[in-house]
Amino acid sequence: MNELYPEQMYRHGVLRTTKAWRQRTERYRLVGSECRSCGTLWWPGRRICGKCNSRDVVERQFSPVGELVTHHVGQLPWYVPPVGGFEVYGDTRTMALVRLQEGVYVGPTDVVDCPPEKIRDGMRLRKVFRKLRREGNGNWQYGFMWIPDDTV
Repeated sequence: MNELYPEQMYRHGVLRTTKAWRQRTERYRLVGSECRSCGTLWWPGRRICGKCNSRDVVERQFSPVGELVTHHVGQLPWYVPPVGGFEVYGDTRTMALVRLQEGVYVGPTDVVDCPPEKIRDGMRLRKVFRKLRREGNGNWQYGFMWIPDDTV
């Protein structure tokens, strides 16, 4: 802890500020890429299509709704604390692989604000923003996580 910032600052697997800035469209708006030659979708985005090697690739924003393909509920290790911004059930964390409506897979990612016993494969999820961690310079780093979509 630091006297300037009351929250603990952890550096294990932290996405640095410069890299987070470069990836801000992917991380905040789910922007990937689409190859105009073969129609393949990629997330995160690419400059060259991995299927046909074409450079005719454009940005594409994906939908914030998806389906849970598979998940794993596990214990948090001692060095990865739950951070603020979402509800944690004990010391468990639910990691998931999500398939968006366009067929693109996003993962590993977190499913939050839902008890682990209610999470099941095939359920609809919706993207939400949460605080991930506090940087060494005091800035908060945000990212997306997934919650059950009850609007269906």
